[in-house]
Order: sequence, then C-alpha cells, then structure tokens
Amino acid sequence: MLKTYETLPQVIVTIGDLPAVCHNVTCNYTYVEAVGEVSSFTYDATAGTLNIVGVSLPTNITNLTSVTFAHSTCSIDAATYSETNIDCTLDRAPVCGDFSPVVLTYLGIVPNDAAVVNETVTCTISAVTPTSSMNLIGADNVTITGTNFPWEL
Repeated sequence: MLKTYETLPQVIVTIGDLPAVCHNVTCNYTYVEAVGEVSSFTYDATAGTLNIVGVSLPTNITNLTSVTFAHSTCSIDAATYSETNIDCTLDRAPVCGDFSPVVLTYLGIVPNDAAVVNETVTCTISAVTPTSSMNLIGADNVTITGTNFPWEL
C-alpha cells in the first residue's frame, strides 16, 4: 500500500446526486486545527449573562464570529474580553433544554473541554387557558403561557 501526506487533499464533491465542477479540476480543502478551548462557563439566569473561561481564545475580539447559548446569540462585553475570558449578555431569553456555549471564530468552532457540563435551562408554565368547556372533538385554541419556550412556536 502507498501512503502520502497531503496538505491539500483532493476530494470528490457532489451536491445532491450531481458531481460538482471544480476550478481547474482541483477540488481540495485545507484542514485548519481548532484554536483554543472552552474550559468552563457560568450562566446567570437572573441577569441573562454568560461567563466563558477558556484557554488560548482568539487574541483579538474581531476574530470572533459569534457566541451562542440556548439558541440565543450573546453580545460580548469588549471591556472584559481576553484570551481566557468572555463575558456576554444574551440577546433573547434562552430556550429550555441542556446547553453549553458555542464560540465561533473565523477558523471554526472553539471546542469545549471534555469536562464541560451542559447547563439545564428549564421551562415554566404559568397558565393554560381555557381550562374548561373544551370541545371533545377538538378545534379549541389552547394558550400556554410561561417562560423559555422556543420563539418560533
């Protein structure tokens, strides 16, 4: 068997069932290893803030594309940003579920350390209306009021 090490390996590209046409018949890609790592994070539900502690995060805040948590983007506080710390405020209320932050840079996603544990964001139901006189066949509109429901519903 022959083995070679290619810095720009050739790939066969298809979109759906159709082969892609590559410029000069060179379909290649460059693999870029992830830079940095998220070591831990803290989410403050009352304030809607997220603190991310990491190692070798991008030196310049402009190299960050986005920070998201619980389906919400996070506005970064530039005054406290460093290669080991990101403080940000969620732009929307989080969605319920188990989440960890996603830090995206121009070179891709900054991986989370294996020890990072997801934070559970809970949903609360404060009211359901109507509560009586429902049609047994259906076709009644039911309104559920609460917090941390998905916005798209």
